[in-house]
Amino acid sequence: MIKKSIIQTIKYIIAFISRIQIFWVFSKLFSRIQDSRGTIFILHGKEKNSQSDISMFFFGKKDSLSYLSEIFYMGNPKIEIIETIFIWNLQRKLNYYRKNFDVMIVKTDRFFSHLLRRKGFFIVPEWIEMGMPLPENLKTYYEALGSSAKKDIQTLEKHRFSYEISNDTEKLDFFYHTMCLSYMMKRHGALALFNLFDYSGVKKNFKRGFLLLVKDGPKYVAGAVIIVRKNVMYPVYMGIRDDDLYLNKGVGAALYHFPILWGIEQHIKTINFGNTRTFLNSGDFQFKRKWGMTAMNSRIFFGIYGLMMSSRSTDKLVTLLENHPLIYTSEGTLKGLVVTQQHLTMKNMDNIWKNYFTEGFSSLSIFSPYCLDDKMKETLTVKYKGKIVLSNIMEKII
Repeated sequence: MIKKSIIQTIKYIIAFISRIQIFWVFSKLFSRIQDSRGTIFILHGKEKNSQSDISMFFFGKKDSLSYLSEIFYMGNPKIEIIETIFIWNLQRKLNYYRKNFDVMIVKTDRFFSHLLRRKGFFIVPEWIEMGMPLPENLKTYYEALGSSAKKDIQTLEKHRFSYEISNDTEKLDFFYHTMCLSYMMKRHGALALFNLFDYSGVKKNFKRGFLLLVKDGPKYVAGAVIIVRKNVMYPVYMGIRDDDLYLNKGVGAALYHFPILWGIEQHIKTINFGNTRTFLNSGDFQFKRKWGMTAMNSRIFFGIYGLMMSSRSTDKLVTLLENHPLIYTSEGTLKGLVVTQQHLTMKNMDNIWKNYFTEGFSSLSIFSPYCLDDKMKETLTVKYKGKIVLSNIMEKII
């Protein structure tokens, strides 16, 4: 009788767990299906760097439009709202507007990437993850760092910053209200990734992990809420107190260096610093990159941008992409795209490689309108092991 009761209880538990899993799958599916519906916006304004006129057709949500508008345009472009439709009704709109705009952008879910490719778009992920396997010891860690990261560590040592690990909820309150909120809002503004006003979410993650606090003497000046799952560290919330003052002292590097140190000491295998935007010149991407991090497809954000340029606007296309090198996807892999209007030499090729190629890229595509020397192509193929793709025809790259 007892045995039957135990078996029945186990069955109820399994059924309950299955229902939770089904609910989770459907909630995820529903959130992704929402990206199949979007609004058509028409934008006109000046490109931020060249100040040339640029017109854009955009399909997607307003928050994604706000981000791209801030990246591409100088000031506030003129925005016209056309209508809201499903992505499978988009083709006739594309056909109607195709010849009237310099660039067409469709923001949707990764699920629709094959559909967009067939229509002539190339695919840019909205977010990528960046992280790194942790070395077994500090000596290996320091030896692998580049000169810029080493200089940052020297600055931290010069100011004698240190850190402590805490599970004190009062210190979490202090961190949240004096460091996290102000830092993230100044850093991201309206584009802040998380709902930072949901303090319950911060506390929930804190209970799963701990708080790393950076100290200037006895004073707490920065921190990060960190969780560890399956031997992977995740700094999920960061913040800096009086950030204008302490950023000048290099404390931003402490939020990367100190978690890495702790992870190595605790024999953690991997650290994941979360998601970042996919423009190669963005400060967040470049800062993570210099610590030796690898770029990966995001496992929690599935948004993509489909980009299509008008054949009438080749010069504007080249200028736009020259000012905004980016990450795109092809055949399931991440690739970098850099456009330059300079004549290609070994020196500037080396600089492009040094500044943009990132672990996790299958290749770095470089476009130049000038004719390319076959001998230089061969030299670069050998030097960079086939990871540089050169072309003076954009269609061959994307």
